[in-house]
Amino acid sequence: MVANAPLFGAVGGTINIITKKAYDEPLTSVTTSYYSDGQASSHLDFGRRFGTSKEFGVRINGVYRDGDTAVDEQQERLGLATVALDYHGEFVRMSLDAGYQEQRWDAQLMSMVYNGPAGQVPAPPASGRNPFQSWSSNDVRDAFVAWQGEVDLAPGVTAYAAAGYRDDKSVLLSSYQEIEDQAGNTTVYPYFEPYTSRVLSANSGVNADFSTGSVQHALRAGAQIQWARIGYSDVFFSDFASNIYDPFRTAGPSTAGLSTSPPLQTENTLTSVGIADTLSFFGDTLQIIAGVRHQTIEVDRFDGTPAETLDSSYDESKVTPSVGVIVKPIRGLSIYASYIEGLSEGPRPPSTVVNRDAVFPPSVTEQYEAGAKFDFGRLAVTLSAFEISRPSGFVDAATNTFVVDGEQRNRGIELATFGEFSRNIRVLGGISFIDAVLVSTENGANDGNTAPGVPDVQLNMGAEYDVAMVPGLTLTGRVIYTSEQKVDAANSISIPDWTRVDLGVRYETIIVDTPTTFRVMVENVADESYWSSAAGGALSLGTPRRYLLSTTAKF
Repeated sequence: MVANAPLFGAVGGTINIITKKAYDEPLTSVTTSYYSDGQASSHLDFGRRFGTSKEFGVRINGVYRDGDTAVDEQQERLGLATVALDYHGEFVRMSLDAGYQEQRWDAQLMSMVYNGPAGQVPAPPASGRNPFQSWSSNDVRDAFVAWQGEVDLAPGVTAYAAAGYRDDKSVLLSSYQEIEDQAGNTTVYPYFEPYTSRVLSANSGVNADFSTGSVQHALRAGAQIQWARIGYSDVFFSDFASNIYDPFRTAGPSTAGLSTSPPLQTENTLTSVGIADTLSFFGDTLQIIAGVRHQTIEVDRFDGTPAETLDSSYDESKVTPSVGVIVKPIRGLSIYASYIEGLSEGPRPPSTVVNRDAVFPPSVTEQYEAGAKFDFGRLAVTLSAFEISRPSGFVDAATNTFVVDGEQRNRGIELATFGEFSRNIRVLGGISFIDAVLVSTENGANDGNTAPGVPDVQLNMGAEYDVAMVPGLTLTGRVIYTSEQKVDAANSISIPDWTRVDLGVRYETIIVDTPTTFRVMVENVADESYWSSAAGGALSLGTPRRYLLSTTAKF
């Protein structure tokens, strides 16, 4: 209710990744893994708590992975380390997290744009086939540090504050490809792109839980600021012809003399102040949520030179409301409805388009949602209907420009379930039906068309089955289905639907007093070739069949 506008997100939500914290019980876990076709990995997870009341905690994670992947000529190397320190006192709680990661891809798969005649795009290359050059590479470095703390000021009243910093840097040598016809012929545009991003954020606020008569309140008030400096540059080399089925192999372009420290391009400042209250009536059987926030997005665009000369800027503010209601008529059943507005930064063009430096102004996005949750104890089922409106942005393949034209209105229904279907069967997944329509497009040219890259139906369902005859043995499986996706706003091009099946086995046992888990997983069992996505009008290849084997020992 009081969060800031996400830096690259929308009102629909973002994924928040947090570091692991130490458990009360000591933990030392070592996992070794193998991924086809020749990639080995090791993972150390260490956690301890100290003090008379175990108020001090430390959690350390380290990962190293290196080797060939299931895609031809592709290699990946990853090194990751994180540490999480925390203190849980009687009235004060604090934590300090830090992490560092380096990752390198060779012959990385990138998205492609179809620029051929109307109809379905060409069939994808054989599963695992790499239409990109072996000399392409992507070096990524990422570091972060974050502190947060809270103090109990009085019974039911807590003040909190947090601050964090993240530093990203990548150096990409790759190629942008346009598919020209149904035969899979392409034009390849090699390019070199260094990128940097430095983000500093902070927030603070107060949470208060109290009552006024028979009404319970959960009051939340807070403020947040996020500041980012983003730099990048692009150097394109001579293009050449190729084919997605029979790629033309050539020597990589020389990057000698090219700087890996790009000039500043944009500076963003996002601020938000908000307050929200959850009012509970009749023993929580009725809850009303109401909130309001003031958001500001400031973006300065620079000319891309070392002088950092200001080229253009905008400063937009908006007061946005949010309301919701939850009714619990019987035990285990919750019915809800909500409405929320949010100010979101304008869409960002990909680096491979002609107008890659364009800055689009922010817009107000809206979300309506209503649904129900049935909790049967071991199993829960949720059903929701929603509508989300946001600007429509996509790549116009004919001109290779990024276009923001009208709005994309997403209306849908989602059914999800999780928990134990029976004592030895567990399920997790759901199905969604989405009607993503373009509205208010220029001169109404594409009004009523399906938004590019949004399938009508998506199914993702996983299950586990414990084999009673063999204690510790569990069979796992997952089915992923995605329906047809339109590639362009005119709906003249599409990619077909696809289905992927993953199967696996897990066995838990004890070896010399050490709990040990063995896992075998096969992704894309049928080794299907498919275009997995047409998001933004760009085509992405699906995951080839690959095998994953791992062993985890907890000491």
